[in-house]
Amino acid sequence: MSSRLADSKFISLKFQVASAFALVASLIVLVFAVATYIWSAERQDRYLETELNKYRTNFKQLISMTGDGLVDVADQIMLLASTESLAVSAANHIAPDSAKVPDPDLTALMRAIDLQWDNLNLFGQMDAIVLLGDRAEVLAQKGQVSMKPVTELLEWVPQKSRPESLIHCSDDCRLYIGVPILLDGGTRYVMVIAQSISDVVAAMGRSFGVELALAVVGTDPSYLGRLANWNVGLMSSTSQVLTNEVLVFANRSYSLKELLSSGQQVLMKDKAWALWAMEINQLGDVLLVASDLTEEQASSKQLMLFSLLFALLAGMLSVLVGVALLWRPVQRITLHNQTLPLLADGEYELVRNRLAPDHGSHFNEVDQLDIATVDLSRRLEFLSREVELRTGELERLAMYDTLTHLPNRSLYVHELREAVSELKDHPEESIGLLFLDLDSFKRINETLGHMTGDHLLVQMARRLEKLISEKDTLCRLGGDEFAIICRHLKDPDDIHIFLRKILTEFRQPIEIDNRVLTITASIGVVCCDNPDSSPEDLTRQADMAMYAAKEEGKNSFHFFNDQMLIDISKALELESALQTALDNEEFCLFLQPKYRLDSGDLDSFEALVRWRHPEKGLIMPNHFIPQMEQGEMIFQLGRWVISHGLNIIRGLERAGLGSYKLAVNLSARQFCDDKLVDHLQACLQDMPGDRLELEITENVLIHNSELAASVMKQANNLGVTVALDDFGTGYSSLSYLRQLPVDVIKLDRSFIAPTNESEESRHIVTSVIDLAHKLNKYVVAEGIETKEHLLFLQEHQCDSAQGFLLSRPIDEDELPDVLAKGDVQQMAKSHLNADVLTILTEDENV
Repeated sequence: MSSRLADSKFISLKFQVASAFALVASLIVLVFAVATYIWSAERQDRYLETELNKYRTNFKQLISMTGDGLVDVADQIMLLASTESLAVSAANHIAPDSAKVPDPDLTALMRAIDLQWDNLNLFGQMDAIVLLGDRAEVLAQKGQVSMKPVTELLEWVPQKSRPESLIHCSDDCRLYIGVPILLDGGTRYVMVIAQSISDVVAAMGRSFGVELALAVVGTDPSYLGRLANWNVGLMSSTSQVLTNEVLVFANRSYSLKELLSSGQQVLMKDKAWALWAMEINQLGDVLLVASDLTEEQASSKQLMLFSLLFALLAGMLSVLVGVALLWRPVQRITLHNQTLPLLADGEYELVRNRLAPDHGSHFNEVDQLDIATVDLSRRLEFLSREVELRTGELERLAMYDTLTHLPNRSLYVHELREAVSELKDHPEESIGLLFLDLDSFKRINETLGHMTGDHLLVQMARRLEKLISEKDTLCRLGGDEFAIICRHLKDPDDIHIFLRKILTEFRQPIEIDNRVLTITASIGVVCCDNPDSSPEDLTRQADMAMYAAKEEGKNSFHFFNDQMLIDISKALELESALQTALDNEEFCLFLQPKYRLDSGDLDSFEALVRWRHPEKGLIMPNHFIPQMEQGEMIFQLGRWVISHGLNIIRGLERAGLGSYKLAVNLSARQFCDDKLVDHLQACLQDMPGDRLELEITENVLIHNSELAASVMKQANNLGVTVALDDFGTGYSSLSYLRQLPVDVIKLDRSFIAPTNESEESRHIVTSVIDLAHKLNKYVVAEGIETKEHLLFLQEHQCDSAQGFLLSRPIDEDELPDVLAKGDVQQMAKSHLNADVLTILTEDENV
């Protein structure tokens, strides 16, 4: 590649990116211009609010300064009156107090007001001075004023003992200042000085270059004009334009509240004004401030127009620069986008022709990408040839089982679909699908190891290959499952003959690693003559038939039939109904009483679950427990039986009907529930643990002896006892009785029933009782249906018994009434041998 580019000058895309950055900068300028335009538009709103606050502050300052000046005037008058009083005292040869100037008397004060009035009126522009006595009488007055604000100040000033001010508008808007006066003798007076605020307004207008107008509430005809919508009249104005044009227009367009809050911009033909309003007193009189914005508005429009023009030029320049810089790279990249998919299609030569170097005297990264892509096309072409050479081997690995070298599940689906489609051309024929599963293969894997299991699978595959014809297909689906597709079946008996050959062949012993093994198989069969059948449906049906063969005892074959679908549908319906029953609490308990054989007392109950179906009535557990055992519902049911049964026991105790133990049967799956111990602990929080007994069968111990032992120990720690139910009917070892914490042995009814007739049965029962007692185990016999059974067990010191002879299971709803009447106890004791009870009692006393 370096030799081809030696004579070319490299211009990096980085330079072009830098140029693009210039483009971005132009865009930023564009954004800035737009922002400037927006800022100019918003600046006016901020200006109105800022200016209003400024005018309010300035007006308050001017009024405050004017008020301070009026207070100074009052102080000057007081000083003049005090000086005159001092002169009078000197003339009368009265020695003055050197510590202070004496307070003037009323005469001196009134004379001082007369002397100062002309100067104050002429030069100080005072409108009036009023001296009021402590009874609100006017003692002296210069000038004419409204008495209403004077009266208000007369109320305020004496109370607060300090100068107070207010603005009042009648014929003119004036600032009134009330000053408290203390004359000789301790008499208090109030001096009120009034001055027009017109000079304050004019000074404010000159200071800020604005026009102002005073508007007061009222309709005095002497006013300059009336602003009806604002309910005010114009008292004075610094501009005729403001009075006749701006305020009249604003009165029609805006509310006074808007002007008071932030002001408004008033646009009138070729003029623009900013208009504000400020309240000057509590009566609602306002000061209107107007500023001519015509020139500023024109400047803002010019700025906005310049910003828009600048933004437009910047945008156009950006587009032109971007197109000029990126045109060729974009064109080459577009060609890449159109060319690269050809690599996936294997058009390597066409790719090289399209991307042949054509960069002239300069090149950049895109040209380097062209050259790299051409090199890549050559490499991919070489790899493509290698892939084609190995595809056959990969297909074989993907479609065949690596252990037996038989077709795997993927090829099986293909072959089955092909076999079904062939039925269209051969309507007189059918196909057979066989599913084979080796019986007890898992046990061989677990006991002899997986290597032995693999050797067994290989030999089984070789045997099956010898049995099938060339037209048939043998597949290994996984694990110990095989499938055989039998094509072109014309006689239904042919497949029966073939099946018997398979079973016969499988019965032949197999020698593996010096071990002789005998293996059997369960076979599910489905026949099909419909070319529209789904391979998935045929597979599912053959699988169902194979499991049916296992349920029939294994080492057999079973043909699929429609009844299987009906059975599965019923099972699904039953499963749904059972879940509904759990949700709706349709289950109930019947309690089987247990009696001590030494005293005849009722001491415990065995909880027997029933389904109280809303339509079918009471359903026994053998009709629904097997279905629940296949899923998670069995755990829900087990936990419900424990908690509900203990609630019944609590209820009996609270009702004073006795304290009893509850025995609950648990299957192997229920006993291994990882939530069982936590549930037991929660249910036994308020009652002793020995009130509960868990009955398990020997299958629980065989299923998982280590886990069962752990659960039993945890249950014992809670005080719960464990009973081994149906003892002697399973495959458990007597060592379990010694190693595991089993508290109770339950003799199965199959041992009790023959004791009337069989001496061997009696020996077995007595031996089990003796063995259990020597191991300190409690013995319970179940299935007591005759009095002979009961007497036999009593004589051989069986601890407890239950059965129909003593009492049938009692509905939980009826149990409290039955116990209250004592029928259960009396019925049981009537069957017990009184002599034996007496002997047992005497033995205990001894």
